[in-house]
Amino acid sequence: EMRVGHMFYVHIMAMARIGRPILLGVGDVNELTAKLALYRDTMIASGFSEIETKSSLAESWVQQWMYVATSDKEAEEDGLLAFQSEREHIRKGREELNPANYPETIPTPSPDHAKLEHSLIAGSPNRVLERVSMLREAGVQNLLLGMTPTSLPREKVATSMQLFAEKVIPEFR
Repeated sequence: EMRVGHMFYVHIMAMARIGRPILLGVGDVNELTAKLALYRDTMIASGFSEIETKSSLAESWVQQWMYVATSDKEAEEDGLLAFQSEREHIRKGREELNPANYPETIPTPSPDHAKLEHSLIAGSPNRVLERVSMLREAGVQNLLLGMTPTSLPREKVATSMQLFAEKVIPEFR
């Protein structure tokens, strides 16, 4: 259920009213689809043409953490720990640097598999390909991928990037 009063939706609508591209984090694919539809509908209702709206959507991005491994199990275990570590690092930095009354919370991913998929694309090349395909079908045209968690050894990060480059990207060409 979409709560239009929710901060993210308010910001999406504000950016759409002035025709500015947006940067979204991924949650549930259905929620992402709703956010993109809200953005598109708000642009049209604000007087932007279909061409201007499509252009702005083509310049919008979705940010997502990603970790690819040879197996789903390995990717989920390593990826979840790395993602949790990165979120904790960001939370501490914001806690130190943001004003005391700044109203932001940083979500912590759940070990629950369904919720993990909302926070992180992690898996074998086939699973990652499925998840990226789902995002594409939801209307995502540009992905900004965080693939270098500092808590993972360089070799694992390099392997993840290599698997993505060799096994996933070619499927979208």
